[in-house]
Order: sequence, then C-alpha cells, then structure tokens
Amino acid sequence: MKNKKRILITAMSAICALRAYAADDLDIGSSGGSITGSINNINFTENGAVGTVSGDTTLNGNIIVGNGVNATITQGVATNQIRATSNATLSGAGQGNSSLTLQNFAIDGGYSGGNPSFAYDISVKDLSVNLQRNNTSGVRITGNSVLLENSVITAKNKVDGGSSSASDVELRTGLVSLSNSKLIVDSGATLKIGRDDGSFSGPVEIALNNSSLVNNGGKFAIRRPSGGDYNLLLSGSNEFAGANYIWTNTSFANGASLNLATTGQVYTLGAIALADNGSATISGKGTAKWTNSMIFKDSKAFTITSNAEAGSIQLSSSTTKLTIGNGTDSITYNGAIQVDHGTLTINDNVTINGTFQVVQSASQTKNVYIGNNSIITSKYSRITDAEIHGRIITNATSMTSNGWNYSLAFGAFSTTTAQKGDVILGANSSVYVAPTNSTYFGIYGKLEVNTATSGALESTANAPLMIYKDSTVILNTTDAFAVGGAENQATSDFNFYAGHSNILLDVNANNNIGRIVYGDTNTLITIDIADGKVLTVGKIGTSASLDGSGATELVAIKLVDGIGLGEFRITGMDAEMQAYLDNGSSNAIVFYDESGNMRVLGENLLLVDNGDYWSIASVPEPSTYAMILGALALGFAVYRRRK
Repeated sequence: MKNKKRILITAMSAICALRAYAADDLDIGSSGGSITGSINNINFTENGAVGTVSGDTTLNGNIIVGNGVNATITQGVATNQIRATSNATLSGAGQGNSSLTLQNFAIDGGYSGGNPSFAYDISVKDLSVNLQRNNTSGVRITGNSVLLENSVITAKNKVDGGSSSASDVELRTGLVSLSNSKLIVDSGATLKIGRDDGSFSGPVEIALNNSSLVNNGGKFAIRRPSGGDYNLLLSGSNEFAGANYIWTNTSFANGASLNLATTGQVYTLGAIALADNGSATISGKGTAKWTNSMIFKDSKAFTITSNAEAGSIQLSSSTTKLTIGNGTDSITYNGAIQVDHGTLTINDNVTINGTFQVVQSASQTKNVYIGNNSIITSKYSRITDAEIHGRIITNATSMTSNGWNYSLAFGAFSTTTAQKGDVILGANSSVYVAPTNSTYFGIYGKLEVNTATSGALESTANAPLMIYKDSTVILNTTDAFAVGGAENQATSDFNFYAGHSNILLDVNANNNIGRIVYGDTNTLITIDIADGKVLTVGKIGTSASLDGSGATELVAIKLVDGIGLGEFRITGMDAEMQAYLDNGSSNAIVFYDESGNMRVLGENLLLVDNGDYWSIASVPEPSTYAMILGALALGFAVYRRRK
C-alpha cells in the first residue's frame, strides 16, 4: 500500500509541474501587448503591432509575423530579455511582406548562470528584421548560430540622439549563415558579429549562399577571441557593398562567386581557398585583397574580373584555369603569377604588376593568352607558351637561377635547365626590357613576330638580344625590334649564342638588321626569305671580330634555296664580299646550302655589287643559275661596285 501512495504523489506532482510551466501562444494585434513569462509562440497578427518585454520571458516556440504586418518588439525594463528554451525561428511571409523591429533588448538562444548561453540556434526566415538600439540599451541576438533564409537583417541607427555607452547592435554567435539573404548596416549604426567570451575559442564564421553584406555608411565590427580567425564561407552568388570588410580566411564552394560592388573599396579576404576541382569568381568595381600563395594542383577554375591585391598564384595542373579581366573593364592585378601547367587567360585592358613566369611545356597549344591593351610589369619574366597581344615590361634585376641569365626570355636556355618556348606576338604586342644589371633579352625555341609597330620590341643596353640553339624566329612584320639600346632594328644587333646552331631566321616581310653577331666561329644560323621580301643586314661576324677585340674570324650562314637577287642584302662588308667575288671564297664569311655543304660561287651562289649593297642569291642548281644569267644578259650578272 505504501508503494501505491508514492506513485500517486509522484504522478500528482508531475501534473502540477506541467500546469505550472504550461505555455500558451501570445497573439499581439495593433493595440499592442505585454511579453512576459513563459510563452509558446508570439504571433503578430496586425500591422503596427508592438510587443513590450515587461519581464523576463522564456520562449518555447517561435516568433511569427503575419502577412502584411510590420511589428515591433521593444523593452520595458533594461534587464528584461527573451530567452529561448530550444531552437527558435523568427518567421514571416516574405521579405517584402513582413517586418519585425527589435529595439533595446536581447533574444538569447539559451540562458545559464545569469548569462546568455549559446545552446540553441536562432533562425530568421522569410522576414525583414530591423535591429535598433537607444541610448540606454543595445540589441543582440545570441545563439549557437544565427541562420537567415530569404531574409534581411538591418542594423539601424539608434532611436534617439546623443552619445551612448550602451552595447551596439550584435549578432553574438560563432556562425552567421545567410541563404538568399542580406545583412545591412545603415549610416551611424555598428553591427558586431561574433563572440569573444572566455568559453569560445573560435573561429567566427559568416557563411553566404546567394547573399549580400551591405554597408550603407555604418560599420561591421568583429568580435572574436584574441588571435582567433574570422572566416568567410561562400557558395552561390554573393555581393559585398559599402566599406571595407576584413577576413582571416575565405573559402569558395564549387561555383561560388563574390561581387565587390563598391568602387574604390578594398575587401580583405585573407587566405583564399577554392574547393577541390571547383570554380570560383571574384568580380565587381572594388578590390579583392588576399595574402596567401595559392597552388592549384587539380581542376580548379578561378576567374578574377575585379581589381586585386593578390598573393601569388601558381598553376600546377594541366586542367587548372585562371582568368583575369572580363575583356571590357580596365582592372589592375597586383600579384605574382606562375604557370607550370594549365590555362591562363589575361583578357583585354588588364594591368598586372608582379613576377610573371610561364614555364610549362611549349608543346602545349597556346594555353596562355594575353589580351590587347594589357600590360604586365615584372622584375623579370620567362614565357614559354603564350599568345601575346599586350605589353610585357621587365625592369629590375635579372633571373640567374639554374644557369639562366635573362630579364625577359621567350624560352629560357641554360646547360642545366632548358625550357624551350613557343610564343606568338600579335599585332598590338610590345615589350620593354630594362633591367638594372647587365643580362639578356633571350629567345630559345619558336618566336613568331606579328608586331605591327616598328621598334615595339625594345630593350636597353643592359639587355641585348640573345638567340639560342634550336630556335626559329619568324619575322612577319617589318623591323619590330629595337634592342640593346639601339634606336631601331636597322641599328640593332641580333646576337647568337656561342657554338649554337640549328637556328632559323624566317623572314616574311621586309626587314633591316644592323649586325648578325655570332658568339664564336662554331655558331651557325639559317636564313630563309619569302619571295619578293628583302632582308638587309649591315655586317655579319663574330663578336670579337666585329667589335675589334680580335682578328677577323670566318663565319658561316646557311641560305635556303630560292633566295632571289635583291632579297638578301649586305651593306657594310664591301671588302669581304669583293674578296669573295674575286677569289671564290673569303676569310670572313662563307655560305652553305641547306644540307650544310658550301655553296659554290657561279654554281649555286650569286653575288652582285649593286652599288649601295651586295645582293646574295642562293641558286638551287646550275640550270637555274644559267637561267638567271640569261635573264640578266650575262654581262650584268657580276660587276664591281662603282666608286
């Protein structure tokens, strides 16, 4: 019997307890209402409804704002707050259909030991929420996380004027997550985001999915533990507008984008990370600033069409893509770029300041594109694979690692590390090579020159042009170079590295070269000239013989068959060419055919003194030579220069 009584008492106690803590819904209409005690749901049913927190309140459910209702919750006493006992939602009928203004009080996701706790999530769904303090009390939403879905939270300026020592508007949480939502800070307001209490070690994170942060002249402030991180997590399409934002780390989910909407503003993104095999875009009129060096080793695709103050980016996978600029707007990108593998597109009107290196295999199919009116300024640069329509400037000390020695190199040669190039220079391309020490402007591999402006490929006296073995230089336009400090190509030296051969000078437009300078007598180049085009050279010889530092040395040039009279001209070697004509050979120059055999004057080689220049024609066989002689009526074919 005693046992039965104990069960009955216990049951009765439970019933009384349930009754004591039972909570009803609170409906508040246009006449207003008092909020206190234990409440299940708070329902705002009529436009203009005002609920006054007149005592400490526990919220067991949610706060609901009806369609077409603009409601307010304010505080009667400074210490009175609303404290959720579980995850709570502030919901409405859509951003433009329902609004809730919170004035001078807190909604806390839990309460413990006399302080707000962070046990529960506070969600805002389909609602516009205004946070507004007065001179005595701030407004805060506290929770494990604050989650916005299809909603707007606006930090408003304080209700009354004057100075205030009260707390600012706060989202006191470790995570603020926005989906199709906005956080707005109005002029005069401060929105503090995060938490720095002793029980929290961080990081503080804001996650945006198709959402925006908008600063209309106020301030976003960071609350975080000393030394803690403040992270931005992005997915979908997002936007920043207004004044500066500062983050420790920014992570882009696959396909995420960030528009920096305000001209002149710098948005500090900290260390950027992209999803594995993912794509990301930064755009807008502002400037993105990040600090870390990014190495892309998988199929990442990164597009930057805003200005950027960047850490370095290194492309290390053949499937990686980096795009800078949108082809229309003028942008500036300050940061280093290195392409080991992958695709780099620099669109029109982009200015890049930073070390620029393209070192991937030249066998790739022009995976690097530099657009019109783009300018790249680098302390030094080597480019092995590119189509260039803009301008390259190098203006500091040279690169001397791995046996290299260059300021600008289209393909870089050394005996230890050789990286052959395959570069196309478009009609609007130009270079200016101006190192601060003595070095070279180098060509190793294939260079196709379509530069329309004469002298646009320019280097100072510190950077003479040096061409290495196994190279082809295709001249499709006239006199594009002005190198080694020369005023134009007609006074420039084309230097060929000592002992190097298998070099082709392929001339498809009229060109003038001051001197062809060999490093030594073992150097050998081949000249091919398109029908009807003219190559005029001042002198040909070794550097020692041309500069007067040594005796005359014999050099050889291969001429392809079919170079006609007047197409290859030499203007500054009268004595040498006359000796060749008189004796059938010379101690200064000899001409070979394509097979490496010496051409024989009168059989497959023709020399003509035209008064101002010597014309050298390569005749493929004796019958062709006879035809030429016949056409010139024999007597005109060989004659001495008129004095």
